[in-house]
Amino acid sequence: MESKRMLKFPTGTNSPTSAEVDISLVLDECEYAPQAIDKMRPDPLLPAYLLMICDEPTKRGGSIYPAFAYDGEEVPIRFEVESDGGFVPVDMAGLSDGSLMILFRGPKHTLRIGLVSSRDLSSAMRRRGVAVTPQIILEAAESDGFNVGSTSGLAIREDDGKVFVYIVDSGSPSVYLTAFEWIS
Repeated sequence: MESKRMLKFPTGTNSPTSAEVDISLVLDECEYAPQAIDKMRPDPLLPAYLLMICDEPTKRGGSIYPAFAYDGEEVPIRFEVESDGGFVPVDMAGLSDGSLMILFRGPKHTLRIGLVSSRDLSSAMRRRGVAVTPQIILEAAESDGFNVGSTSGLAIREDDGKVFVYIVDSGSPSVYLTAFEWIS
């Protein structure tokens, strides 16, 4: 059996030692480990959370995906992310205000980007087990002329008050990198 582990570095990557983090609760619900992983810092004065969203729905089925937040404690905070139409969370990226963009891969070369505000995310995490429903800010399909491919990655760059969003796919033989400016 393949061993799956997660290590943390208490004082950053220059830490002299690492410490293992118990991810058994995550692996109970994410068969192959989470695909969407990022950090969230809703308050610059508090430590950041390590967020993970499973790419398989909850054991109850449907369109609810288990999500977890580690804040340095031993047990993760569990919440859920809602999606519909066969769109699966594959990556996410945080904004400087603590909000989160989630990339969803859909059927037939489609994608969505959902936005969850820092307030909604923090509220769901405080109430443990509550689902957040991202506001869909982009839906694109190859049938509409977009280069979607098999969407796999999302990155955000904030510069001079502008937000640039980058989407990459893991297609073969071509790999697409799409960039656009998000205007809220």
